Amino acid sequence: MISQERTLAFLLGSYIADAASLGLHWIYDPEQIADRIRTSGGTAAFQPPGRDHYHGMKAVGDMTQYGESTRVLHQSLLRTGGKLDLEDYQKGFIAHFGPGGGYKGYIDKPTRITLENLVQGQVDPSGADDDQNPAASKLPPLVLTALSNNTDFRGEIEKAVRVTNNNDNAVHYAQIVAAALRATLSEGELSAGLEAGMAEAENQAGNEAKALINEALTTNNTDSISIAGHFGRACSLHQSIPTAFHILTHTDNYQAAIELNIMAGGDSAGRAPFIGAMMGAAHGIGTEKGIPLNWLVKMSHGNRLISESEALYNIV
Repeated sequence: MISQERTLAFLLGSYIADAASLGLHWIYDPEQIADRIRTSGGTAAFQPPGRDHYHGMKAVGDMTQYGESTRVLHQSLLRTGGKLDLEDYQKGFIAHFGPGGGYKGYIDKPTRITLENLVQGQVDPSGADDDQNPAASKLPPLVLTALSNNTDFRGEIEKAVRVTNNNDNAVHYAQIVAAALRATLSEGELSAGLEAGMAEAENQAGNEAKALINEALTTNNTDSISIAGHFGRACSLHQSIPTAFHILTHTDNYQAAIELNIMAGGDSAGRAPFIGAMMGAAHGIGTEKGIPLNWLVKMSHGNRLISESEALYNIV
């Protein structure tokens, strides 16, 4: 049985990584990021967003739309006893991101198109034909419940992905991410997750992911900032996921991984939930290599996230 401690580190590691990335999210020039960090006298994590930034209406400790989307799925799973109910998930999505909902902030393309589809009654599936990060960033809560319920794991992942991203390539990459998350959560070893992700990529005949992830894991270039430039810093999964695998391969603690991801630039928040969940499950909370306790304190509504994570553990 997976321990509560590892489960909380897995779920909270995802949310914290997203929030830590908010202030420097979508800055594509690593030199500009480095300048911002030097000027602030702080570190890459939990930088305040500029007023003209995509997240300028948010405060330090808030989550981006990626963390918020993860929480929508998380809360749906709580309402349904850990079972993926697409109707409940879609209703929760509209209630949070739609007009009059609780979300205040930037709406990315997949989220906007999903909302439009749902309002128009397109529900099966409701997602955008889009291969960007919302397909995979939301997965940690579902990986926990699908694994614990001993259900059709891959089928559950695909159904959830197509709620926001009705795109075959998005499903392929999400399955790779889910396989890696599942193995790391189950075994508590980062190496097990990386191997499982690579194995899933190898099973997808003709998919570009096999070559890209293999390159990320085997390249002699250990500089993840330059690797992000090589694969691409934008929001598409074929850019984000190989970079995330490289960062996971070349860091040995949670804080280093999240800060390196931020310094790599671009859609750092889109990569962050995957990296954070993996490193959290592998290293825990408050340990020498784990999630820093003061990062948890910096989270907006951190107590609610802890309670919701404990509640999800208790029903699976």
